[in-house]
Amino acid sequence: MANRISLTHLTFVGPGKAPATVDFGPRTTVIHGPSDTGKSFIVDAIDFMLRGSTLREIPQRAGYSTVLLGIRTPTGEDVTLTRGVEGGSFGLLEGVLCGASLKRSVRGFPRGRSLMVMRSVMTGMSRI
Repeated sequence: MANRISLTHLTFVGPGKAPATVDFGPRTTVIHGPSDTGKSFIVDAIDFMLRGSTLREIPQRAGYSTVLLGIRTPTGEDVTLTRGVEGGSFGLLEGVLCGASLKRSVRGFPRGRSLMVMRSVMTGMSRI
């Protein structure tokens, strides 16, 4: 078991829109491509989900309402952070919620457990 957190995916969802997902591998994920194809926006979106206050507006973001960030905790648990694209509070869901799994039901953590997992995630982030 690694003593760190890992990002598993970044997903944008919205009513009537197909989910837009970037999956991150278990080791290093390299994002490459020509200029103006969204590489910097992916980094901005991860920052927004971990600590940022605003998410840059780009034309491709239109119609998406929620950002999902999959995280594997140092204990090996999978959780999904959720946040509206306009900012505000975070949600924390147990398990992986992205792409094809969006239609399945995912239960939220009980209040005490969500705080424990969030502390674990934040502690792991300080080691990155």
